[in-house]
Parts: sequence; C-alpha cells; structure tokens
Amino acid sequence: MIEKYESLEAQRYGSDILKKVCYIEILTFISEVYLTAPVPLRTQHSSNHSIRIVADTLEYISSNLTADLSLDNIAKHIGLSKYHLCKLFKDKTGTTINKYIVSCRIAKAKSLLSSRSSVTNACQESGFHDVSHFVRTFHNAVGVSPGKYAQDNKNAKVYYEEYIK
Repeated sequence: MIEKYESLEAQRYGSDILKKVCYIEILTFISEVYLTAPVPLRTQHSSNHSIRIVADTLEYISSNLTADLSLDNIAKHIGLSKYHLCKLFKDKTGTTINKYIVSCRIAKAKSLLSSRSSVTNACQESGFHDVSHFVRTFHNAVGVSPGKYAQDNKNAKVYYEEYIK
C-alpha cells in the first residue's frame, strides 16, 4: 500500500484523491491490525494507565460508531467522569472526543459514498441520525456535499481501477 501511495504521480488527474484514498487505506489497515491484536499485545508497551484509558475510549467509539455516543455513555462505559475523560482524551490526542467522533463518522460516510452507497444510507450507517445534520456536517468537514463527493469519487474510482490494472 505504501509503495502504491508513493508511486502516484502528482501530475495525473485525480492523483490527489487517489493519495487520500491510499492514505485512508493505510490508516484502516493499521486500525484493523490494532483492533484484532490480542489484548496483551495491544497493552504490553503502554504501562501508562491514561494511555490505556484513551485506547479503550478509541476502541469503544470505533466499535459503537452508529450508537448514541454521548459523553455520558462513553464515560460510563470507561468508568470515569465525563470531565476527567474529556481532559485526559484532549491531553493525549490533541482533539476533543466529539471532534474525534465526527471525524470517524465522516470517514465512514466517505468510505460508504465511495462504494456507491446512497446519501441516506451513508448517513444512517455512519452514525448520523438526521440527514440534514449529516449533509451540513459533511459539507463543513469535506468542503462538498455528500452527493457531490459520491459523484466525484465515482469518477475517481474508475480512474483508480484503471490505474491499478
């Protein structure tokens, strides 16, 4: 995957989108390796309790992306007050829990839209429960509407499939 990323030519049409797709594939692969690793392997290098709490929070969010991910629910699952969890998460990751949830949901929606899912389906399967809120949030994060993103990526996917042949 990394070789494919590095080999993309900057001059070719759509290469910026292809690089982003490859980058997301790499991050997804790393995430899958981490989440499927045995628990002792995942925690053997992180003796720091706060890092384990943040890792558990990340895993919980990833596993429950379509559920109600309120701070109260997450904190209850982790076993900390929501204030302590928010501070700890921000200190270790540099972002807030809510921003992280939105970015995960947007990434999931982008993946679904790239695989020709409808906007409504991408909205529901990525954890947004209101289409208008999804469209507004997606547009603010990505810079285009979900429908335009799906259309642009349909064209890029054809180019990408030709490229990897």
